[in-house]
Amino acid sequence: MKIAVIGSRIRSGGGINHALALLQPESLEARVPTDITVFASEELKEALGKSSRISIESAPTFGLGVLGSALWELFVLPRLAATRGFEILLYLDAGSLVMSDRSIVVCQDMLPFEPGERQRYSYFSLE
Repeated sequence: MKIAVIGSRIRSGGGINHALALLQPESLEARVPTDITVFASEELKEALGKSSRISIESAPTFGLGVLGSALWELFVLPRLAATRGFEILLYLDAGSLVMSDRSIVVCQDMLPFEPGERQRYSYFSLE
């Protein structure tokens, strides 16, 4: 199975910690017998280091912030997914501009689902 992990907007803190926990080579060995390519920001790429288990790639547009990552995701990622045969697109940064039947989006921020937080920021809520 070929998996593309998209972490192009992960730059610091909890996002990097979460990506490291999911992509630790020793835990992947036991869980996922597959080919994994991570599309990472320079910060995430540095934190992940070298691994024989995963391939880590970056793009110049990732350094342009959210707009650069969004443009890459809209125009480059669909082509890469088709030509490389990725079966799963795993988004680690809680959002995706390109949804398909192969997309999985991971959201670690549960605060928006807490009743107290919904009331605190009710002007952003759909309730």
